[in-house]
Amino acid sequence: MKRYGNLFDKIMHKQNLLNAHKNAKKGKSKYRAVKYVEDNLTFCIKEINKDLKNRNYKTSEYKTDTRIERGKERKIHKLPYFKDRIVHHAK
Repeated sequence: MKRYGNLFDKIMHKQNLLNAHKNAKKGKSKYRAVKYVEDNLTFCIKEINKDLKNRNYKTSEYKTDTRIERGKERKIHKLPYFKDRIVHHAK
């Protein structure tokens, strides 16, 4: 198995976080949280970068939503957009 090193530095790079935001917002441009990040993009990216650099980043609580589709009840777990979905898309 091949080992990859120094990935953390690549993940927390600001350009990578901007690309992650671009990928995470696809199909969600009308969400209030996405609009907030778009309006304050440099601040938000700096916040994520600072948390990752200081190793203070913690995943937020999942929000649970119950939906009934085709007679079945499903529980859907969602993360908030800001920070969590952006970090999730960072690669």
